[in-house]
Amino acid sequence: MKTIGSDETDNSVELPPENLSGSGEPSVELDRLKLLLSVGEERGNLVYVLRAAEAMDFTPIISTLTWDRLQKERRPLITRLHSRRGWGDFVILLGVSGDEALLVSGTLRVLRIKREQFCRVWNGWVVILQQRTGSFGA
Repeated sequence: MKTIGSDETDNSVELPPENLSGSGEPSVELDRLKLLLSVGEERGNLVYVLRAAEAMDFTPIISTLTWDRLQKERRPLITRLHSRRGWGDFVILLGVSGDEALLVSGTLRVLRIKREQFCRVWNGWVVILQQRTGSFGA
């Protein structure tokens, strides 16, 4: 597993979107959301992320959350973690399970990070992706 803030790797794997849904069905939502993580010149640009989310029929809500609130949140979340070189790239926060955060990078690398480590590299803010009411089923 790649440790945030280090260059070491162990057993993290890159999973194609179809393997992340757990049902064998492609996770169109995750594949769509990864576009918000921005690549190239837009990497690390929060304005790009917010505008892209709005173009995808989300109402992006910037919020600060505690670990307890993260455990209860069910909407898609995007955040950014610190690395040794400053801010890292944006990640999708799939959720919190027990004392671990489950993250997906722009390359669809899935990371499980212990709470202590996650809290050291996360400053508490997220972009909550609230689906617009009129766009359900579209």
